[in-house]
Amino acid sequence: MDGMFVAFFPKVLGRMPQEFLEGELHKVGRLMAQVHNIGAKKPAPHRPVLDTSYYGGWNTLDFLQDWITPELRERYTVASEDILFAIDDTFDPSEFIRIHGDCHKGNLLNNGKEFFLVDFDDFVNGPVIQDFWMLLSGDADLLDEEKSQIIEGYEELREFPDHQWSWIPLLRGLRIISYAGWIAKRWEDPSFPRLFPEFNTFRYWAEEVEALEKISWQIQG
Repeated sequence: MDGMFVAFFPKVLGRMPQEFLEGELHKVGRLMAQVHNIGAKKPAPHRPVLDTSYYGGWNTLDFLQDWITPELRERYTVASEDILFAIDDTFDPSEFIRIHGDCHKGNLLNNGKEFFLVDFDDFVNGPVIQDFWMLLSGDADLLDEEKSQIIEGYEELREFPDHQWSWIPLLRGLRIISYAGWIAKRWEDPSFPRLFPEFNTFRYWAEEVEALEKISWQIQG
């Protein structure tokens, strides 16, 4: 269509899962393997790469300097730099494939038999683990079982890169910076101050600094 590619999919009905029931993470793992088997066939030259050149990378950190509360600016910058330097040192772009990029429960539909992915707006070239970490509950007592279920489903169709589990803190930090940049760059939209009333307040940036510093301490051991 005038040089633009379009795709059509069958309409499906389903609900966003509030939590995963027994066996459902296995199904999600298998779904992601199907997506990644296609994604690994070739790169997406016109899509972003999920590294420090991405939306939450160095350029965004520079842009945020005028938004961060002055009293917290240095702490925010130091913690963010620790994370971004660690990404540069750790991520191996040769492992990157086409991935969904924003895979969380809100972008999954369950029709009672199987799961479907929606919202590919943030589809990128990046590490496989990006499509998994936001699906986990965050409960330390459940983590091992959740990982076991999702990997079991995934490895029915594709080998899972286990070493990438250690990349999750870095991806979480990148997402924190990215999200702040996303809001700041759209702040002139009248809907954004209403949707994010605490943004650009001391409380917002204090919470962001605390989260980033925890990740920085974690990756430094």
